[in-house]
Amino acid sequence: MLSLLSPLRSSFAFAVASLVLVVGSPAGAQVRIAISGEVAPVCRVNANLSNGAGQMQEFCNVPAGYDVYLDAPGAQNASVTVDGTSIPLSSTGSTLVSSSDGPAIRTRTVSIAALDGVSPATFTFRIVSR
Repeated sequence: MLSLLSPLRSSFAFAVASLVLVVGSPAGAQVRIAISGEVAPVCRVNANLSNGAGQMQEFCNVPAGYDVYLDAPGAQNASVTVDGTSIPLSSTGSTLVSSSDGPAIRTRTVSIAALDGVSPATFTFRIVSR
């Protein structure tokens, strides 16, 4: 119920403020209206892979940017290809596969090769804001 009332209250307050500015402003006066708000930081990554290949969607609204990691525990001598660039998987199990210096919405082509018996179904992508 609150989410339905908030836009109505905001619209009403803006309408009243506009009316006051129009009625209460002397002729020729300049009026400045500033509207500001805060948006919660949101970062998410989704990967749709079939047989180790598919797409990864990134979304992050953090001004400082973000990093995307592929967590692939137990994968040895494997690599991931992101938008045509081959990246060897780290022996630590966590590999940086994408990054951005600012907010972004991106869709990337991904494929995972040479898995040495490790199923890509056990791999996870995670996004970390800066």
